[in-house]
Amino acid sequence: DFRPPIVLDHPVTSLFELLNEMGDAFPNNAELDANDYHSRLNDEDVVRIAELYNVPPQYEVVCPSPGDRTCNWDPEDLFIYEDAFKSGLRFPLNDFIPRLLAEARINPCQLVPNAWRIIHVFMALCVQKGFPLSINLFRSIFVFKNSPECRKGWIHIGHRPSVPHTFFTESLPDSNHVWKWGFVILRWRGGNWGEIFKPRFTTMNDPGRFDRLLIGAEHQQRDELISDKGRTHYRAIINENALRSAGLSFVSDSGNFLQLIWISSICSILVC
Repeated sequence: DFRPPIVLDHPVTSLFELLNEMGDAFPNNAELDANDYHSRLNDEDVVRIAELYNVPPQYEVVCPSPGDRTCNWDPEDLFIYEDAFKSGLRFPLNDFIPRLLAEARINPCQLVPNAWRIIHVFMALCVQKGFPLSINLFRSIFVFKNSPECRKGWIHIGHRPSVPHTFFTESLPDSNHVWKWGFVILRWRGGNWGEIFKPRFTTMNDPGRFDRLLIGAEHQQRDELISDKGRTHYRAIINENALRSAGLSFVSDSGNFLQLIWISSICSILVC
């Protein structure tokens, strides 16, 4: 009973047009910070990740070769940082993720771990409150930001200036570059990741001021999402149990679940 990575419903038809548009791509992967990092994970790590996060059988988790870099991937193979899994990324994907990244015109490997945490905080909050997962609503609260020039290619996400915070952002782990050395390949049998994600690393141009036009109920939804005013710890929103309850995680084995809680606790101290 195989499931596709996402369900392409009618509103997602624009995804393909967005992916095919010319973006501000880096002309040479050698200038990207990601080009300096190979994966230090081994075959045992790959098996552990596949089992721990219940990767569905239509995907094969593969150990990268020493020459593989996340900024240079084949459409049949998707590189995924282990810390993206630790930050809430689960398969099969909710269709909000490829739609958001296509609309932002960025490759998923460009997101730092805390950016994934912010995406999943938003998704979990919306599901808990019964709100639709709206790209417009997300970008009215959050802004995509390029990393400094000395670390080209990475994308951060933060609250827009003058917008109250949806959670306590200082609860996010401190920056640590160890995560860049740990990634796997997710091979989609019979599928093409190039139809879902942009294959090239691109620069991001997202205005810092609040300039998104909210429609209808989105005004009230935004007000409710930011009513927390930065008080709640992020792990109270996207712990594994919360992700499961929101339908964003399919990790169901109790052993895996307990192991995830332990690993998440350790990694939140060590890794961004």
